[in-house]
Amino acid sequence: MDHEGSDKVTAVTMSEKTIIASSFTFEAQLSAKEKVVLKQNAEVKGKILAPQMRMEEGCRFDGEVKMGAAATSVAWNRARKRQRNNN
Repeated sequence: MDHEGSDKVTAVTMSEKTIIASSFTFEAQLSAKEKVVLKQNAEVKGKILAPQMRMEEGCRFDGEVKMGAAATSVAWNRARKRQRNNN
């Protein structure tokens, strides 16, 4: 999932593999099974759950990071359950 542009996103964002935050402002929980990449102009406030994370110089992050397959798997299952309940 690649979010390009300069809008604000407020949500729980899930991706099967990778989330790439470029110039969006996120107030969210980002959960990825593979990795989260914060590009130079990204602004993220919230929680990131992923086995891998990369932050480019210039991005801004205020929140919590949980890394590792077990933490990501639990968060992924909770987010999917929440999403099903909202539909």
